[in-house]
Amino acid sequence: MSVYRRTYRVGGQERTARRFTVQFSDHNLISRRLSGYPDRKASAEMERKLERLVARRAAGDELPPELTRWTDELPSKTRGKLASWGIIDLRRLSAAAGLLFHVKAYEKALQDAGRVDSHAKLTAGRIRRLAAVAGFETIADVTAERVQRALAKLRTGTAGVAGRGGEGNGEA
Repeated sequence: MSVYRRTYRVGGQERTARRFTVQFSDHNLISRRLSGYPDRKASAEMERKLERLVARRAAGDELPPELTRWTDELPSKTRGKLASWGIIDLRRLSAAAGLLFHVKAYEKALQDAGRVDSHAKLTAGRIRRLAAVAGFETIADVTAERVQRALAKLRTGTAGVAGRGGEGNGEA
C-alpha cells in the first residue's frame, strides 16, 4: 500500500495532481488505485481504513460500525469502485444509494411490466411524496415507524406537502 501524488503532462509541462492517490491490494491480491484527499494525512487514514476493509473482506467478517459508517460516507464513485471490485457488498451500495434513484427504477419496472403509464407515475409520485414528508434520503432511512408518522401527517394535512388531489395542492 502507498499514498502518493500522481504526475501528468500538459503541453509538455509536468504537473502534480491536487489529490493523493491511494494504492492497495484487494482481497484477490490485485493492485488497485483510488483517488484520495488533497491532504496527505487524510489519504493515509483512508489507506489504513482500506487495509482494514480488505482484511475483513478476505476473512469474510462483518464490518464494524465505524468502518460501515466510513464506507457510507465515501463519495458514490469511490463506493461504486469498491463494490465493483467486490471489496464492499453490493447490497450496502444499494442501501446507501439515494432513495429517489430506487423510486425511478421502480417506476421504470412498473412500465416495463406493462402497467399503464399513468399508474406508474401516480405510484412513484406517492412514494416520492411520502419520502419527502418522512425525510427519507436512502433505503437505509426507511423504517415502519417513520412511514406510519408520515402517512398520519399526510392524512391529517399537517405534512406541509399536499397529501391528496383536490384541496390543498393548488388544484381547484
